[in-house]
Amino acid sequence: MRKHKQKTKRDWAAYNAHLVSRGYLTIFVSKDFADNWTIKYDKNTPRKRGGQPKYTDEAFTALLSLKFVFHQPLRSMEGFAKSLMAMMNLNLEVPDYSTLSIKIKTMNIKLPPATKDKAGRVVSIDSTGLKIHGQGEWNRKKHNQSDRRQWVKLHLAVDNENMRIVGVESTADDVHDCEVFDQLVDELPEQTNKILADGAYDTLQVYKKSLTKGIDLIALPRGNAAPEINSTEAHILRRNEHIERYRNKGLYAWANKNGYWGRNRAETMMSRFKTTFSGSLASRKVESQQNEILLKCQILNILASNSGSLQESVI
Repeated sequence: MRKHKQKTKRDWAAYNAHLVSRGYLTIFVSKDFADNWTIKYDKNTPRKRGGQPKYTDEAFTALLSLKFVFHQPLRSMEGFAKSLMAMMNLNLEVPDYSTLSIKIKTMNIKLPPATKDKAGRVVSIDSTGLKIHGQGEWNRKKHNQSDRRQWVKLHLAVDNENMRIVGVESTADDVHDCEVFDQLVDELPEQTNKILADGAYDTLQVYKKSLTKGIDLIALPRGNAAPEINSTEAHILRRNEHIERYRNKGLYAWANKNGYWGRNRAETMMSRFKTTFSGSLASRKVESQQNEILLKCQILNILASNSGSLQESVI
C-alpha cells in the first residue's frame, strides 16, 4: 500500500499574529540611526563637482520603504517623515519629495545573499505584469479607451523553504519568460539543485542552461511538446524523459514523481507582492522602476522573516 507523506501542520494562531503585527505603527530606532542619517564630510571624503549629497543611502532606503509599505505619495511621505522625527524628538532634516523622486533612480539596491548555506535548495520561478500606465482595465472597457497600455514584467525566483525572494529581474512586457532564465538562474545561491517552473520555461535552451549550472529543471511540458528521438545531448534527453512520462502517465503522476506541486510558492509570492504593494508601479523611469521593484522585494523578504517587522534593515 502506498504511503503518503504527512503534511506539516501550520501554526495558524502564530501565522495570524504575524500578519496582525505588520499593521503596528510602533517604530524602533537603532542607536546609530541619527548618526547615519547624513553624510559626514572631511578632507579625506571624495567629492564631485557641484553640490554634495547630504543624506545617506540608508536614509533614503528607510523613507522609500515606508512610502511603499504605507502607500504614501511622495509629498505625503515627506510630511509623514517629518511627523515621525518630531515624535522621536530627533532634530533631523527630511529630504523633500523631489529629492526622493530623483534618488530612487540612482540608488544601488541589491537583494542580500541567502542567509542559510544548505544543500538541496528548491526554487520556484514565475513572472507577472505590473501596470505603469492607464486607469485600470475596467475603466478602459467601459469607455472603450484606445490609449496606450503598458506593463513591466516581473520575474521572481522564490526559495520554497523560507519563502524568500532569491532572484529578481524586470523587463518589458513583450519579453518571454524563457529569455530571462539565464540572468535569473545566475542570481540563485550555489546550493540550488532544483528549479520548478511552468510551461513557459519548457525550452531546450532553458534545459541546457540548467544542466550547465548543475540544476535539475522541472518544467511543465507544453501541450504540443514533442521529444527529439535522434538526439543524444544530455539536456535534450532530460527533456524527452519529462515529455514521455507526462504523455504516458498524465499530469498528476508526473507532478507527484518530480515534486512539481511546490511551484505554487512562486504564484503565492506574486499574489503577496500585489496584495502588499498593489499591481502598479509608482515610478516612470526604467531605472527607478527597477529600484522600486528591488526595494519592494527586500521588504517582502523582511516580512517573511521571523520578526515580521521592518526594523531589521529599514531603520
